[in-house]
Amino acid sequence: MKILKFLSLITLLIAPANVLGAEISLQTSRSAIGLNDQFIVNVVVDTEESINAIEGQIEIPSSILRVINILDGDSIINFWVEKPTETSANTITFSGITPGGFKGNNKLFSLTLEATTSGSDIISFKNTAALLHDGLGTKTSLTGKDFIISIYVLLPIFSKTGFK
Repeated sequence: MKILKFLSLITLLIAPANVLGAEISLQTSRSAIGLNDQFIVNVVVDTEESINAIEGQIEIPSSILRVINILDGDSIINFWVEKPTETSANTITFSGITPGGFKGNNKLFSLTLEATTSGSDIISFKNTAALLHDGLGTKTSLTGKDFIISIYVLLPIFSKTGFK
C-alpha cells in the first residue's frame, strides 16, 4: 500500500501541469531591419482560456526605435478603455474589453516603428493583466514575451552594372 501511494505521488509530481493563461507577444514579417527602415509589428495575444479584458504597457527602446503610428482597426478588442497610445517616450499603454470573450491567437493592434540607430535592444511588456470570461472577472496569468530587435546598417550590393 505504501508503494502505491509513493508511485501515485511521484506520478503527480512529474506529470506535466496543464498551465492555463495567456501570452502576449510581438510578431513581424521582417527578417532584417536596416537603419531608417519603417516596419510593422503586430501585438498578439494567444490564450487557451476565454478572456474578455486585457491591459498592459509596451516599452520600446528609444535608443534605436521611434513609434510612427499605432493601428487598432482590425483588433479582436471591441471596446478600448484606453486606446493604445504612446503615454510617454516610446511607452505604449492599452486597455480593452471584448464582451463574449475570445481565445486563440488574436491581434490586439499594430505598431509602425522606425529604426533610428543601429544596435540591439529589447521591446518588453510591463504591467500586463487579463480577465477570464467567466462572469466573475477572475484574473488569469498574462505573460509578456520580450522581443529582441537588432537594427543593421545594410550595405549596398555592388554588381558589374553598379550599386543596387
